[in-house]
Amino acid sequence: MRPETLQTLRAIAIEPSYFNLRREKLDVADIVSLVVDLGANCVRLGALTHTGRAYYPSKIVPRAPGLGGRDIVEEFACECDKRGIVLGLYSNSAFVEKRLATHPDWYARPYGKPVIAGERMRQLINQCHHSPYYDIWLDATHEIVSRYRPAFYYIDCFQLTPGCSCRFCRERLRRDRRYGVPRTPTSARSQDYFRWVEQANRACARRAFDVVRQTDEATRVIWNGFWGRSAYFPEEARFFSTAIGDAYHTEAAVRFYGESFLHIDEQMLIADAVGTPAFTWVEYPRMPWSHLAAPPVEAEIKAAKVFANGARPMMWSLPAAPLPDLRGLAGVKKVFRLAAKHPELFDNTTLVADTSVLFSTSTSRWYPRSGKPVAVAANFLPPMDYRSEFAGQIEALLRAHVPTRVVLEDTDLHDTRVLLLPNAACMSRKHCERVRRFVRAGGGLVTTYETSLYDENGKKRKDFGLADVFGASFAADGGQVSFRNPSLSGGWIAGYMQLAGESALFEDLPRGFRFPVGGRTLHVRPRRNAEVPAQLLRPTRYYCDFPGEATQWPGAVIHKFGRGLCVYLPWQAGRVCEDHGLRDVDRLIAAAARFVRRKPLLLETNLPGMVTVTCRRALSGDVLIHLVNLSCDSKRDVISVSPARGASITLRLPDSIGGGRALVAAKPVKTGPAGDALKIVLPELGPYEVIHLRKKRPRR
Repeated sequence: MRPETLQTLRAIAIEPSYFNLRREKLDVADIVSLVVDLGANCVRLGALTHTGRAYYPSKIVPRAPGLGGRDIVEEFACECDKRGIVLGLYSNSAFVEKRLATHPDWYARPYGKPVIAGERMRQLINQCHHSPYYDIWLDATHEIVSRYRPAFYYIDCFQLTPGCSCRFCRERLRRDRRYGVPRTPTSARSQDYFRWVEQANRACARRAFDVVRQTDEATRVIWNGFWGRSAYFPEEARFFSTAIGDAYHTEAAVRFYGESFLHIDEQMLIADAVGTPAFTWVEYPRMPWSHLAAPPVEAEIKAAKVFANGARPMMWSLPAAPLPDLRGLAGVKKVFRLAAKHPELFDNTTLVADTSVLFSTSTSRWYPRSGKPVAVAANFLPPMDYRSEFAGQIEALLRAHVPTRVVLEDTDLHDTRVLLLPNAACMSRKHCERVRRFVRAGGGLVTTYETSLYDENGKKRKDFGLADVFGASFAADGGQVSFRNPSLSGGWIAGYMQLAGESALFEDLPRGFRFPVGGRTLHVRPRRNAEVPAQLLRPTRYYCDFPGEATQWPGAVIHKFGRGLCVYLPWQAGRVCEDHGLRDVDRLIAAAARFVRRKPLLLETNLPGMVTVTCRRALSGDVLIHLVNLSCDSKRDVISVSPARGASITLRLPDSIGGGRALVAAKPVKTGPAGDALKIVLPELGPYEVIHLRKKRPRR
């Protein structure tokens, strides 16, 4: 399979560990027939699962209970080949059942404690990649790839655990660096240690990649090491999926991780920024009940969101034979069959957006606010202050229908008109200068809290690296202003800022309005030529207390720099959106993006905020507008959504766009000029719709 084929897959994940081979009949032909009926073209099958057991007659690792003389992998390979379905094989590189983990010295031990998953009766133990277990797994990898030659080999749980103090890691660290595992997060030694972990992880990954390629050069390698709430080190994902692999996989698991449905957009926007083929699994089951199907509408929304963001969905995981709950499959079928019918419109599309949100890997790694060991223990998790600020601003823009992309620290900004820096605290001088040039040349900047207050290694500066752009200088830490106070029997402390007058930034709220402020704040001194539309108030002492008096400290700063404009909020606005969902703060972030842009957005609509709008362009130049309707109570099973009626979209693109068609409704849409833009009248919207706009082509 060629690498570009990865960008055309519609995958169904099958976990053989769902099968009770001792009591239930497993009919592979029935399962593959179901996959074909759904409109999928790929099966990802577990060959060596998270239990450490094989579902084929392995000579190296233990076989699954009840397997007997069967070869489940071979049966799937034959049936998939017969039906024209791509087969990829899953292999877990780290976890085994405790009963099989007979060498305690092989356990990964971050800061002395082994990593144990699962419940008491079936605990799974993480084996260190520096231990002899890794050699056993590499032998199993060779066995699987040589025997079945899958289209791709999917490697799960690949990560050398930061802080691991097993004897193998201690010995290598002493040999390479001559010190032990450091525990101070921002010391020079801890940063050197983290880089050692990164290099060692890459070296282990290179060994696995070489085994696969030397065994079968046609088998593609997909890494699943960038999971959870965000792809926290996107540049590392890019390295894995280009230098030592062909694609990477992330987990946009709404129920599994307790996230909102907009979390899928966050993950997919990061994948788009990485710029290599990305898979994501979204749950078919109603987790944590993994044998209970999600309702059809919920399954439809999950699959639609992945396609809408240009990635490849992997529905995880269909309940196994005898397939006890098929009720959610209608939603999967609706989306997969639509993509199968129009591959030229769903495969290899590009995002249309000119508002960019920076994901700061330097902040994710070195931001000292976490107060935890380097890389935040075992899972490469960044400080939640930073992640909440980033995700909250993404979600605020999506709810306001601002066409948005994610950029990385090395991304060129030539296609960006507005840049958001959500508490990008750790920035190098070089990166600060790139942002400075962007604003001076006419770009718009929206930034919050401690952005540029630290260098790229987490060392605090005396003033912001971008103080001249913000129009404000750092004075002092303002402390926490909105939080639950445990000494007040569950009462809340709340922060506000008072508006100095009417301002487009605050959407014409009246003078004196008390606007909510949350998270932590900074005290900053505005420069003479800066505008201060709001002053921080002293926080309430109790949630039913009156707000305190005005302080001398700004709650917002507006500053013109060169030909550009900057809005700086010295508090955690994105975190308030993520943690509390405040409408006013949501609107402030979106209004700030519009304010600094000073021109109409690429796309404007009167759709409700719970309908996400994503604009993409096909290779032909045609434009696709994906509309996913989240007008529902997402904390409960999503059985239905509220239809959106009487809505329209105004689109401003430099090229000529012709007639349009609604692909789900299968009918034309009315389009017409609206000044310098194109107006599209939308049909009634259910859970998912795609508007296809044809690019006008010159007559011959």
